[in-house]
Amino acid sequence: MTNNARKIPNADGGALVASRVIATAPCKLLSIIVLNTGAAQYIQVFESATVPANGAVPELPAVYVGATSTVQFDFLNGVDMDAVSISNSSTAATKTIGAADCAITAIIQ
Repeated sequence: MTNNARKIPNADGGALVASRVIATAPCKLLSIIVLNTGAAQYIQVFESATVPANGAVPELPAVYVGATSTVQFDFLNGVDMDAVSISNSSTAATKTIGAADCAITAIIQ
């Protein structure tokens, strides 16, 4: 695999979770795919090698995901980040973690 190769970092991206660490080292975030099996909620992206505590403010705007739906959002040229973690949240502005009802995966470079 070359340095420019795109990869999906999680072999278990289909597991239902409330949050997921995508990368613990610098990367370019290209795309996020979320299957929400529960109530409507927000998906938040943090520049962190660990999932932050409730009350944390995400680095990117939260994305609304309707109840029992799937969403993919792409970052056209990618977003350079030192690390990436993703969490669901019942609120948009700050993290209020929800249930383990999302399959979360991402494509990084």
